[in-house]
Amino acid sequence: MDFFKEDKERNSLVKSNKLKDLKKSYKKRKRTNPNTLQFWDQMISKNTKSDGLDPITEERVKWAVDFIKPDKIKLLDIGIGYGYFEKLLLEKKKKLELFGIDISQKGLERIRKKIPGEFKHGRVEKIPYRDSSFDIVVCLEVLEHISATDIFKALKEIRRVLKKDGQFVVSVPVNERYSKSYNPNRHMRAYTPELFLAELKIARFKVEKSKEFYAFKNLYLLKNILRKILKNRWKPNIILVSAIN
Repeated sequence: MDFFKEDKERNSLVKSNKLKDLKKSYKKRKRTNPNTLQFWDQMISKNTKSDGLDPITEERVKWAVDFIKPDKIKLLDIGIGYGYFEKLLLEKKKKLELFGIDISQKGLERIRKKIPGEFKHGRVEKIPYRDSSFDIVVCLEVLEHISATDIFKALKEIRRVLKKDGQFVVSVPVNERYSKSYNPNRHMRAYTPELFLAELKIARFKVEKSKEFYAFKNLYLLKNILRKILKNRWKPNIILVSAIN
């Protein structure tokens, strides 16, 4: 059985409110993670654009920045990537101390040239910082690249480096049509909003608020208006969450 089918089973357990059975389902055999340093160095190298985000990414980044609490100062971004979030964040919130980790060395080289802050090589499963180091941890479009057997290890690491009552801002894609034979972005999970929120609950995060986004390829603004009228016509493609440690 592939991990996409396993997540479909997990989603059924969430809908049936069988959280004990859900917890047990993560003990299935571990799989090799194809998200290697070499793969992400290649992905970063291919993308030479710094602007021109697609509408859903642009909206998600703007909302993630708006979620950041003004009284929180020290921020860690896990999977800093191309730095889209940082660029907008520093325009709006000047007083932040910015830190970041990423698996891609090439990505880190780029970020260090254009964004002020401290950026290290690292993975979410083993964050290279001490306990209670940060007021905020941000993790956008990363956890879908983590094996289900490692997800609670990753969430535990995030809680470890967050201060008590610290803020966790996180997003994952949901309702994707990926499969064992079609997985261009090397995702390890097949999330629904309900499954992701259940994992945060199991990991003892307190969800404050969430927002869903829809990946319309054309007529983005018009279709976002129509979906509010034609309810259940489309399923969301990304969920963004703000939670408390």
